Amino acid sequence: MCVVAGCAQHAPRPLPPAQTLAAYEARQIDDAGLAERVVARFPQLGKEWPPKRWNRAQLLAVALEQNPQLAVARAERAVADATANTTGLREPIGLTAQLEYARRERSPWLYGLGLEIAIGGGERRRLDRALADQDTLAAQARLEGKAWQVRAGLMQAMSARIAALAASDLGARRVDLQRARVELAVQRIDAGEDAALQALPAREALREAEAEVDDARADAQHAIDALAAVLGLPRAEVSRIELDWNDWGMPPDVSEEEILRVREHALLSRSDLAEAIAQHDAGELALQREVVRQRPAFVLAPGYAWDHGIVKLPLGLGMTLPRLDGNRAAIDAALAARELAAARLMATQASVLAAIDGARVAEALASTQSRAAAQRVDAARRHALQQATALRLGAVDRGETLAADLVVLEAERDALRRRHQHETARLELEDSLHAPLSGPELTLPRNATTAGGHP
Repeated sequence: MCVVAGCAQHAPRPLPPAQTLAAYEARQIDDAGLAERVVARFPQLGKEWPPKRWNRAQLLAVALEQNPQLAVARAERAVADATANTTGLREPIGLTAQLEYARRERSPWLYGLGLEIAIGGGERRRLDRALADQDTLAAQARLEGKAWQVRAGLMQAMSARIAALAASDLGARRVDLQRARVELAVQRIDAGEDAALQALPAREALREAEAEVDDARADAQHAIDALAAVLGLPRAEVSRIELDWNDWGMPPDVSEEEILRVREHALLSRSDLAEAIAQHDAGELALQREVVRQRPAFVLAPGYAWDHGIVKLPLGLGMTLPRLDGNRAAIDAALAARELAAARLMATQASVLAAIDGARVAEALASTQSRAAAQRVDAARRHALQQATALRLGAVDRGETLAADLVVLEAERDALRRRHQHETARLELEDSLHAPLSGPELTLPRNATTAGGHP
């Protein structure tokens, strides 16, 4: 029968762990196959691929192709689609063969065929299919949510690496200044101007500066680990990526009108809200299905029999009765599930609203603090310039200029922290909105971030 019907054949596809591990470790960011997939999805990125320095849009394109968790979400969406295609179909016709032998009859054999054909049930099938469609919508929402999580994780990891590298550079400068202070203290001690104990604070400050450089370098390495995880690439491959983020720490201003527009969209259709809406609608459909199940289901059973020389054409009608309680318990359970889905929907919307409004306040505060830190840097640099001029004129000594340079450096370190906080606050605002507000990824079409994909 399979030959006649064209049945599909099973094709084994084993996945030995050693093979999959080797394939993962062999991934490269400049792989030709990856480039082909990225350019096919984002043609605007194909002018220079692979780039020498990677911006946010380019790395996001790689992450959307390579991230393992996003591949899982795409596979789950494919399963939901396939399940929906098999739901709501008519029950297959049952076929029963009969054989009987009566030894004393002239025609001792009885042959028969019986069919079982479900009749009616169109409303049940419609509701089953509608429920499966809601599962597909929920799976699509989860896919979009996972894609956004990939984007958010990528931006946070990029920002952390840029901040760590900048902190390492400032730390190296601080080490040089503290080393110069130690050398100056030793010179004064050797000249008999100061006691030997006077060098201890400078040496302790030098050790602290060296330790902070080590911490910054460790943070940069941790950022590589985070980037490797979100990009779906080996760590060694990610470590050679040069990042391009020109306005890092100083995100451009966004108009209030644009913020309100994106905020409204998020409050109505953010991916987690879309999933909650799909689950609530599924609860409504499940309740309708349990109400329909109060009615009996029917099966028509025609047949054919050769009964010891006599042709018989039996016809039966089967009926599946509802539960003795009139399906009341199942209806009550569906009612409770619908109320739960409604509560989750409202809680999700309230959480989204609170996250957006809180992130807006935090981003505005971080912007103000970053600007104030930049002004302190300018003031410290003006003072250091005055001290350098005074040193040339013999009005101050080298120690005072070193102190002024350290004040500049401390102001720059604080400004770096404030810029990192500002960038983090902007990213958290974008995360609450599930929409980028600036940056090169705005050139990528929104629907292209979750369509297709290659696990």
